[in-house]
Parts: sequence; structure tokens; C-alpha cells
Amino acid sequence: MRYREVIRLPWWTYAVFAGLASLLLFTFAAVVGVPAALVIFFIVLLLGWAFIWRRSTLISVDDEFLKVGSQTLPLRDVANATALDAESLRLVAGQDADPRAHLILRNLSTKTGVKIELTSGPTPYWLVSSNRAEVLADVLTGP
Repeated sequence: MRYREVIRLPWWTYAVFAGLASLLLFTFAAVVGVPAALVIFFIVLLLGWAFIWRRSTLISVDDEFLKVGSQTLPLRDVANATALDAESLRLVAGQDADPRAHLILRNLSTKTGVKIELTSGPTPYWLVSSNRAEVLADVLTGP
């Protein structure tokens, strides 16, 4: 394994969900009573936090493949990889985007990414969010 990164949602998404679940608690408490509402609250809270946790994306590079979540790209198809800062990523994903490109973006989690240009195929490039964009670009273009 030459590179591994896990992109998770920021901590405040858990806090926002807990606040929404507490609003649900007060609503249910008025209807079914406090003990039943507390049980429902904790079930909803745990299921919601598990869902948020499962939204994480694993990026890994081994000797043959780049894997981003469930997507796989052979390294032999990589022509070039460029690290993008927040402004460059916004432009490449927005107004300068190619509709044929493959985008794997996690905008709440990170504002930087990597543009991976391909040698062949119908997709001209992959655009991948990364917290360590320069390191990932170096690993993809290195020997």
C-alpha cells in the first residue's frame, strides 16, 4: 500500500444530527411519553451516526490500482496527476468542468483535490477530493 486516506464528514455533522434528533425527542415525548421517547431518541441517534460514519470515503493506492470508495482505476491509465487548491478545484469542478469527467467530491469534508488525467477511454480525467492532495498527486505520478 503506497497511499491510504479516509475522508470523513466533519465533526459538526454529528452535532447537527444530534440536535435534529433531540427535536424529534421532544415531539415524541409529548405524544408517547418521556421513557418511550428516550428509547426512540437513542435508536435514531445511533442509526444516524452510523449512517454518517458510513459516508466516509477510502482512497488507496497500491502497485496497480487507485481505489476511491468502490471505484477502481488502473495506474497504467494515469497520464498525469495535479494537486488542486480550493479555488482550482472549484473552477475545475464548476465552470471549467468537462461533462465526461468522473467526479468523486466530498465538499463538506475537504476543499482540496487531485485532477487525474487519463491516457485513454471515454473519461478525460478523474477529479477526486483529498485532504492531502499534493501527496496523492506525487504518489500517482511517481515511479
